[in-house]
Amino acid sequence: MSGAAALYVHTMEPTASIAVIETDLRHVARVVLSKAHGAQWLEVVADEDTLASLKNRLEEERKRRAPAVVPTDLTAYAHLYELREIIEANWELFAPALGKKREFSVLMDKVEDFRNAPAHSRELLPHERLLLAGISGWIRTQVTTYVSQQSSDARHYPIIESIRDSFGNSASQNALENTHESITTTGLLLQVGSVISFEVRGWDPRGRELTWNWGALTASPDNSATGTDVAFDWTIAENDVGKNFFLEVRLASPGPYHRHSSFDHRASFHYEVEPPGLS
Repeated sequence: MSGAAALYVHTMEPTASIAVIETDLRHVARVVLSKAHGAQWLEVVADEDTLASLKNRLEEERKRRAPAVVPTDLTAYAHLYELREIIEANWELFAPALGKKREFSVLMDKVEDFRNAPAHSRELLPHERLLLAGISGWIRTQVTTYVSQQSSDARHYPIIESIRDSFGNSASQNALENTHESITTTGLLLQVGSVISFEVRGWDPRGRELTWNWGALTASPDNSATGTDVAFDWTIAENDVGKNFFLEVRLASPGPYHRHSSFDHRASFHYEVEPPGLS
């Protein structure tokens, strides 16, 4: 085109946007309702039919994905409409996190409309993809800001929002609230040469670029990548052999100040690595 340049805007895939929305709504539901009703909050706010459906989905997931580890938290199996119903029915508790109920409801109407199209192999139009990505970003910002404000230092330093290995082990939200170190015990016995893949996601209250470092706990993490969402592999080596092998992941902002000297948040996964030649 003469005299003009084409503009291409990269947006998150619709399925990824919807996954982020569902994940963040689950997160804020856990935080808000456990504070109000305690650890058994789901039994307080959900009816018997919903609880039975969630338990059935958990059992189906266990059977379908065996021997992979699946989340045991029932909220992981709640559909978008169920999360919405719970939140809107308890809006007085969620207003500090999500603002005005009417605005939230309008956005969720759009999300549910857009969710149906990809689910039935219908492509969203470019402006619909942009709108869905924008709603996803708004919900993530609202939820993460609210959750972070529950801790005084979260206004200044980034946090690890989620971390999962390729065996299905995920750090729990309760564990990640310990911003010094979250330890996830996997119970897995691995062999030298095994490859573990990790997916991590972080958030910074100032919107800065995040740096991730990872490595064996017994050595300084010397692998790195930048970004909000990062994926990496770790190949088990002979140096990792032992009863207690910890793969440590650290998150840091580019700023001069950090929550813990040189980093802001860290999480570790525990495995046992079998000596070679014994299997």
